[in-house]
Amino acid sequence: MYLLASTKWSTVSGFPYMQDFLTHILEMVRFGVKETLEKYKYRCSYTLDKAWLELLVLVRRLRVYIDEVRKLMNYLTRNHSTQVFIQSTREGHSIGLFRFEGTLMVNGERHTFTPFPRWGSS
Repeated sequence: MYLLASTKWSTVSGFPYMQDFLTHILEMVRFGVKETLEKYKYRCSYTLDKAWLELLVLVRRLRVYIDEVRKLMNYLTRNHSTQVFIQSTREGHSIGLFRFEGTLMVNGERHTFTPFPRWGSS
């Protein structure tokens, strides 16, 4: 999703069934995850699905370098119960993720997303 939203793809040649998916991802980036999910009456299978989507859209909007996004996503995948994650970027900036509060700090600016549920509560 991050890759698709990071590019200017308007079509997925050879995969026409992917066009709606691509369009909906781009709508999430432009208008918001909640708004897009409601518009198409999508439901998340798990509570954490919406948090994942919102965080991916947020780092895309903030233009976080892809290596930093990978580190962040690896952390989220491997460390289910750790509450806070802080890393320095290659440009010397900082990223702080407070997953259960739904807060992402990038260079001292606070951004919010749907909080991740505590491990075992999704």
